[in-house]
Amino acid sequence: MKKSWTRLIALLLTLSMVTALVPAAAAEETIPEIPDTPGVVTEAPNTPDADPPVVLPEDGDQAEIEPPVERPEDAELDIPGQVFAADGDVEYVLDTDGIDSGAVYAIYTNEAVNGDNRILYHTGTGKTDKVLGSVSDDKLTLNGSFSGSRQLWTITEVDGGYTIQSVDSDRYLDLSSASTKNINTSDDPVVLLLTPQEENTYTISHENRFSLAYNAEDIGGQGKGNIYAGTEAALLRFFKQTSVAVEPEPEPEPEPEPPVVPDRAEQGKREYGQVSGALESGYYAIRANGNTMYCTTNKTA
Repeated sequence: MKKSWTRLIALLLTLSMVTALVPAAAAEETIPEIPDTPGVVTEAPNTPDADPPVVLPEDGDQAEIEPPVERPEDAELDIPGQVFAADGDVEYVLDTDGIDSGAVYAIYTNEAVNGDNRILYHTGTGKTDKVLGSVSDDKLTLNGSFSGSRQLWTITEVDGGYTIQSVDSDRYLDLSSASTKNINTSDDPVVLLLTPQEENTYTISHENRFSLAYNAEDIGGQGKGNIYAGTEAALLRFFKQTSVAVEPEPEPEPEPEPPVVPDRAEQGKREYGQVSGALESGYYAIRANGNTMYCTTNKTA
């Protein structure tokens, strides 16, 4: 009977221990998987054994850089504001002695008010346009907001006149037909007449009697500063592209070389003894402040 009670008590104790372990196991949390998402910072669950946050790397590809927005050919280029130089190593000097064949020029109108003038500009294809410029001391400053080559023209003498070719596009100014706004250009050379006028100005015309014309004010809704092909020739100034002479910087003067101090050993080795009593005529070494000053004596070692 006593053994039966003992077995019963042992069984109850075993059941009691198993019951105590079951809630603890049920209380444990399952750690979820961390998703492998590129570029995302993922955090582990708030448990004592959790790893610190993990930063997964981005894909190796970089974002493509958007190309610059191109300006439409018919966009208005007459933008007010500060005009600054487009080139730093050349100047554009007013022509006063006649056109030089093959030279590069900026073509500028000749209104009394500087702000009313425009530079003949080419957009690359099709018709011309115009941009603001500024003149000081007979030198033209190109508009730095736009490509300098589009504001320049190569003028070449040919049979019957001249051709005016865009430096940027290689197209030729074409005044063979009228236009109400801007001027046509051509892939083929177009012979034009350049006629000198007073005060270093010129007119440009075609044998068909159309000329480069200019309206500083808005006439007929064509906008201010309209350069077009009409019957009334405008006075123009030609500014030649000229290299700036840069003076070389003066070379620095060489530093003077330090004086050559002969080695004492080359002068002969001398001995000096301490003098006591009255001094006689001769040379002596005098010690001052711990430094010795050596003199020539009649005795050599």
